[in-house]
Amino acid sequence: HMSPEFNQALSILLSSLNNSLDLQETISGDCVLQGSVQFIQNTFASKHIPSSGNWRWNQAKPRKTVYIPEGQVTFFKLTPRKYHPHDGPVPSYKLWKFCIKMKNGAVFYCLWCEKGPVESTSDIQEVTLQDFSFLAPFMSPNTAADLWPSSVPPG
Repeated sequence: HMSPEFNQALSILLSSLNNSLDLQETISGDCVLQGSVQFIQNTFASKHIPSSGNWRWNQAKPRKTVYIPEGQVTFFKLTPRKYHPHDGPVPSYKLWKFCIKMKNGAVFYCLWCEKGPVESTSDIQEVTLQDFSFLAPFMSPNTAADLWPSSVPPG
């Protein structure tokens, strides 16, 4: 019997396994972005998962092993833990690490970030042709008039 959060993590893994499997050699930095699912060829320690200066990833106690048609899955939850008790607060992130052992002997890993930083697109500005109108004095008047008719003085 598994808790609802373990069932949810397992269902995310199983649905991701059904999609095309993109196995990477090592973990990449965006593995900690919320919703990220990465499949990794080589084993790795929790200390190699990207974290912040005052905390590291720590394995929560329960570890579950389940059998699936393709083999077996052992998985557990990772959460941030302070390096030192006097360090500031740590984020309430949640990462799941899976070890998948296939019946054919293949072993690989998966990281799913249930809760983490959300990739922000708020700092991306849309650039328009009008943004380059400051270049008009450096161009032929006809070209500038074609590109920015409203910013070229009539003449």
